[in-house]
Amino acid sequence: MKRLVKAINEVKKRYEQDEIPKIIKGAKGIAPEVVRLREQDFATVKCETCRYWEPKSKNCKVLVIDVEATQTCDAFQGLESGFKKYNIGRERIESFKKGIIKSKALNLKVFQSLLSPVGWLLLIKDGLNHIYSLELNDFVDMTSMNNGWMQDEVEKIIKSGKEG
Repeated sequence: MKRLVKAINEVKKRYEQDEIPKIIKGAKGIAPEVVRLREQDFATVKCETCRYWEPKSKNCKVLVIDVEATQTCDAFQGLESGFKKYNIGRERIESFKKGIIKSKALNLKVFQSLLSPVGWLLLIKDGLNHIYSLELNDFVDMTSMNNGWMQDEVEKIIKSGKEG
C-alpha cells in the first residue's frame, strides 16, 4: 500500500511540474483553451482540412466537441487531400534554399506534449509561426527515417530533458 501511495504522489508531483501532459479532469477530450481553439490563422490551416475533424458531425476527435470548419487549434494536422501544394520553379531553387536558411523556416520547436483521445500528440511550431501536431508514432517514424535518429541519441535527448 505504501508503494502505491508513493507512486501516486510521484505522478501528482510530475503533473504539477508539467512533466505529464494535462487534460481537463473528467473531460472526454483536450480542453479547447489548452490547444488554443480559434479562427483560422492561415488559409489552409483550418478544421476543414485537419485529419481530426469529422465533417458530418463537425466533431473534433482531439477536443471531442463540435467545432466550425473555419476554426483551428494547435493540434491541427493536415489531411493529404487538404493542402495546396506550392511551386518553386527550377530557376528559383537557389533563392529558395537561401531563403529557408535566412528565415529559419524549418526551425521546428516542440513546445507541448498532450495525451489526447487519439493518443500522444507533440505540438510543434515552425520558423514561419505555423503550429501543428504530430502523433508521437509519426514523429518517431519521421525522425528515424528522415533524420536518422538512433536510440542512443534519443536516450541523450531524454536525459537532457530530465536534467532541465
